[in-house]
Amino acid sequence: SRRVRRVCLEAMGDIPTPAALEIILQELDTTDPVLASIALDAAGKTADPRAVNRIIARLETLPAHRWSPSAVEALGRLNAARALPLLRQGFQQGTRPIKVAILKASRAIGGRQATKLLIHASISQDISVRRTAQDLLTL
Repeated sequence: SRRVRRVCLEAMGDIPTPAALEIILQELDTTDPVLASIALDAAGKTADPRAVNRIIARLETLPAHRWSPSAVEALGRLNAARALPLLRQGFQQGTRPIKVAILKASRAIGGRQATKLLIHASISQDISVRRTAQDLLTL
């Protein structure tokens, strides 16, 4: 059933096995938006380098407010510099949790583009976003 599939997929994000990752990656392409969202979150939790391109590809198909913070942060843990243009774009449209995840990922990736995004966010009207950016700039 769909419910069983959903629960299993949620659990697979915590199971670092090649078989679990293969299932997660397959579900990223499902037409069911709920399952695809759960798969995106699970892919982010695995932080497996093989998932980077698939995470980026899936994020490109979604509006930023529907991104998974754990998937965004995984891009930072995986030092996915090629994701920075997408993260910059998503920052403009994202919700507060997405923006914070983007800032954390950008800091982890580092470099000139990431620093520019952090500086821009350090003057945000949103106090949580602003403080996160300021804290990350002082690390």
